[in-house]
Amino acid sequence: MLKAFVLVLLGLCALMSQAAETLLYRQHQSGEDSELTLSYRQEGEWVLIASQSDTQVYFSRCSDSGDTLQWQVSGEGVNLEARRQDETVVVSGTGRGGTIDYHFALDGLPWYQALSFALGQWLLRADESDDTLEFWMLRPDNYRPVRLQALRREPSMLTVGAGLRQARRVEVRPTGWRGSLWSASYWFETDTGRFLRYESGALVPGMAQTRIELSTMSP
Repeated sequence: MLKAFVLVLLGLCALMSQAAETLLYRQHQSGEDSELTLSYRQEGEWVLIASQSDTQVYFSRCSDSGDTLQWQVSGEGVNLEARRQDETVVVSGTGRGGTIDYHFALDGLPWYQALSFALGQWLLRADESDDTLEFWMLRPDNYRPVRLQALRREPSMLTVGAGLRQARRVEVRPTGWRGSLWSASYWFETDTGRFLRYESGALVPGMAQTRIELSTMSP
């Protein structure tokens, strides 16, 4: 387990050193502040996305539209890989103290794991009348698939750090009745699709609220 984590961490450091863009975010959750780093690099027809928090590191390999081919996560108590095979996603590894081994069908929908990239690309590519999107994602808490719906909201000015940016908000909820239990909002820069802010909504008692906001970016 430790060896796998070290290998992923070394790969993350190598990707970050070669990345076309690296961004630093400030995360606030349950009264505690931490940092989150996101790095992006184009490799042929794929986009490689690496992220690092205090306890975990993540790799995503996806198309330039954000549709995921491969996702890896390693850190405290987890060493997991999910890989797309045609219209099926195969998930295997260890997490939360047990073995994880299952697969699920995409049913013709995209698989978006790095929402900080995929939803920004959707905004840049979507037709003006295309205000909703459904997709699959693996939950980062239990590594199970969830079907989500994204709703595009009107653009507005957003204060990020010491400046104002024109941004568009995307509201994300589970499809069906679970949509009444949880929601989150992502803000993206209108012209570039760059991820600016994330806020989760605690719609039921006991759910932690999370806020992530862009702090700095590489030149």
